[in-house]
Amino acid sequence: MTLNLTGQLRVISQTMAEQARDYAEQAPDDDDKYNRDLGTYWQDLQKQTALYERIVNSLKS
Repeated sequence: MTLNLTGQLRVISQTMAEQARDYAEQAPDDDDKYNRDLGTYWQDLQKQTALYERIVNSLKS
């Protein structure tokens, strides 16, 4: 179980890093694009962060 959870953490971390690089390379240049990204990128980041925290808390317990 520990190996599975730590593997999931690795995948989540890599995904978040890739998304951050992509976002930095294609940063929005106007309000419409920024608001669009809030609806997609930001929501996905929040989900991944919550999952990461749940896994870490599971490992702690």
